[in-house]
Amino acid sequence: MLVYAADNAGRRDAGDGSVRPNLPTIVVQQTTVAPDLVSGGSALFLRAALVPLGGSSRVDQVNVTRLGTSTDPASVSVYLDEGNGAWDSADRFLGADAFVGGRATLSVDLTITGPSVLWLIAQWASMTPTSTFGMSIAGVRASGFAALEPPDFSLAYLVARPSGVIVDGAFGDWFGRTYGMDVLGDVVSSSRSPSYNANVDLDAVAVDVGANFTGYVRVDGRILGGEDIPTSRLRTSSVGILDSDGDSVPDSVEIILTNPDLRFDFDNNNRTDALEGGDVDGDGLADFPDGPDVWLNTTIPAWYPVPYAGLNVSRYIGPIAPIVQEGVDTVYAYIDADNSSATGLSSKVDGRWYGFEYGFAILGRNGVIRSSEVYAFAPGRAVPWQPLGSIEARLDAHRLEFGMNATALNLSSGYRTVFFASDWRFDHDAALPDSAVATFAVAAQAIATNVVINEVSPRPNPEWVELANPTASPVSLAGWSLVFVRPNGREALVYTFTTEVVGAWGSGAEYLRVILPDGSLPNRGRTLRLRNGGSIIDETAYPANARAAQTWSRFKDPMTGIPVDNDNSADFYLSTAPSPGAPNDRHRPSIVVAKTIPASVATPGDVLTYTVYFNNTNTGLARTVWINDTLPAGVSFLTSSVAPSTVAGATYGWVFTNVLPSSSNSLTISVLVNGNGADLSQQANQVSLDYVDQLNRRLLGSRAWANFTLVRPVIQIAKIANRTNAVAGDSITFTIFYNNTGSAPAGTVTIKDVLPAELTYAGSSPSPTWTDGRNFYWNFTNVAPGDHAITLTAVVAATATGAQLVNWAFLNYTSANGYVLASSSASSTVAIPEFQDFVVVLAVPLVVLLLRHRVRLQRRKEGAVADSVPRIGDR
Repeated sequence: MLVYAADNAGRRDAGDGSVRPNLPTIVVQQTTVAPDLVSGGSALFLRAALVPLGGSSRVDQVNVTRLGTSTDPASVSVYLDEGNGAWDSADRFLGADAFVGGRATLSVDLTITGPSVLWLIAQWASMTPTSTFGMSIAGVRASGFAALEPPDFSLAYLVARPSGVIVDGAFGDWFGRTYGMDVLGDVVSSSRSPSYNANVDLDAVAVDVGANFTGYVRVDGRILGGEDIPTSRLRTSSVGILDSDGDSVPDSVEIILTNPDLRFDFDNNNRTDALEGGDVDGDGLADFPDGPDVWLNTTIPAWYPVPYAGLNVSRYIGPIAPIVQEGVDTVYAYIDADNSSATGLSSKVDGRWYGFEYGFAILGRNGVIRSSEVYAFAPGRAVPWQPLGSIEARLDAHRLEFGMNATALNLSSGYRTVFFASDWRFDHDAALPDSAVATFAVAAQAIATNVVINEVSPRPNPEWVELANPTASPVSLAGWSLVFVRPNGREALVYTFTTEVVGAWGSGAEYLRVILPDGSLPNRGRTLRLRNGGSIIDETAYPANARAAQTWSRFKDPMTGIPVDNDNSADFYLSTAPSPGAPNDRHRPSIVVAKTIPASVATPGDVLTYTVYFNNTNTGLARTVWINDTLPAGVSFLTSSVAPSTVAGATYGWVFTNVLPSSSNSLTISVLVNGNGADLSQQANQVSLDYVDQLNRRLLGSRAWANFTLVRPVIQIAKIANRTNAVAGDSITFTIFYNNTGSAPAGTVTIKDVLPAELTYAGSSPSPTWTDGRNFYWNFTNVAPGDHAITLTAVVAATATGAQLVNWAFLNYTSANGYVLASSSASSTVAIPEFQDFVVVLAVPLVVLLLRHRVRLQRRKEGAVADSVPRIGDR
């Protein structure tokens, strides 16, 4: 079973893996790590992460399928990573097998208790040039259930690349050709969310025209992943989102107007598009896809700045094909075949006007192409595109290529192409093959071995350049210089180093930024060189479209963090998060902790299992991740899927190393709800996460909470009697209260009343559940909140002695699921006077009368007195 969560906007998130009842799960995450061209007899080809869910599993077999056109005999070996996340000689050999009928079976002996990494090596005795080869894990035999995530796969050419570009799903034939780079993180989203869909974030686009017109697209996430393979990233900057509402006025202009939200308001009526009820241009027609309006029309207000004031804007928002398929991603390529905006579908992209005569549309989801068609512009139709036929298209995890015979497109020498990628909610990105032009690398990725230009900030002033030293020793830059190359090939001095030293790798001083004189770097883009006297140490061609707050940045290796260096502009990208004097933002890990709880309300005795997620959603390794989870007073720790590394009171800590890029990671913590919490109290469980990147540099940590409300019974016994004293033969009625003042029923309530010897039981309501001599027991179940009482009547025995009788009652109770809660007791006291006390009480009147009689007799003997004075006793 695979569990998805979804909201009403169509956003979905899948569980970390499919699960089966009563079985642990092994989640298999596989990534091709081979270069696009393999020329030796063996190659490191596949990295497979095995992540356990719900307990440990034993793995004894890994099944591998070969892909591609190669039929050469091949075998595969598997190694277990020793813990550093990189392939090296310390990794343990597990087994090997030859491919037979496209399949190899690797026998292994592994017990997976935590995230583990396997490395798969392919070997050939001979290779057929230009054939393609790939591998994918097709299954894992384990004591639990194996869930295979969609593989991050690609094909490699063997020995040599084809002389021309072929649409076959292998991309080594693009090497050496130019392409246009696009800013990462510039996806336009109507939701204005801080996160965006990386599956439609264009990274590189290219075209190749010969006998065929062939297009190339690379995205930051999963190409045509759709809703099945979501890839969400947090924006590091809003730079690059040029026109969020599509009204042809850049966001950078509208954000400084009287209402900065005009950048989200197509018709500029001071109501953002999100509040327009699906009619953003206010023409009374619901906009596509919820209505028939496929054209948005507006006039820019006259008070806008020149050149936008009074501009009439029409924007086509409809599809090329008239069918909308939920959950799919689409890659479009629009062609302005004659380089004229007066013909074709008139559109403005990145400040340029185009007239598109043809459009390619490739739709898919879950990494599978559903359709690939070419269309021609057909004016006057509701959907102004007419299908011409199918085209060839192939993809791997991140790249797509497509093509058709170029003759049918009738391209002029100045033809232009614009690429779009869109998801089904119309979050989209555009890219141009002639923007930020670079050249595909011609070799496998290598890491730098000398000082390199690491980051260039050509605008605004102050301009700066950063160097990086990947070597083990500091490097003195005395006498070195930075120059740029003029169009005529001559060099112009930018900066001369004097006493600067760039520190050794790992010293903390391995990055050196130098501030340049204002205007040193031409905004039109140039080749920048680092020189040591007459030797060129490094060079890079920074693009003309680098805007303010963007830098031309060198990738760092995803696993080690060392700058990559292929002596090619493919080593660089346009960054929207400048990092002067520090590592660049790609490749880097991104981890935000999240925590879930299966119930929002719980009662004592419940067992809850928290799940802590620490998914690495970015493209770099996290060297170390620290997680600290603090339990509330109302729960007690039982167990966790990974044993904690530290325990300090109610805080449990875990340390994870080498958390892989683009990996799903979680741990579970099981707790018992105890009886310590107050009724209706909020039991807040906080988890905090800190982590470092490949270079052990601390990144921004995060916190998450998972709370539940404690509902429980609360019962305290009380006891009273209907009289305070009694004598032999008197009846006494005791009332025993067991009121439930909580908000949940008690599962069981047991009351024991102990009658003293001087009392004889005469009855009760209700009757006792059972008796044991002078002990009387009542047992109640499902005692609801409210008032509850027992009345018990007893008679004072004739033999009662002593000054008082004490009657005790004791109460024990449980929650609804049997958890024993705090007991209580209460007593009631009745006085039983002694017999002689009653004799004294009765004798007092007789004594008084006797004394009075004696006094009268005495007075009579004393004789008479004045008549005015009466005798004592005469009344």
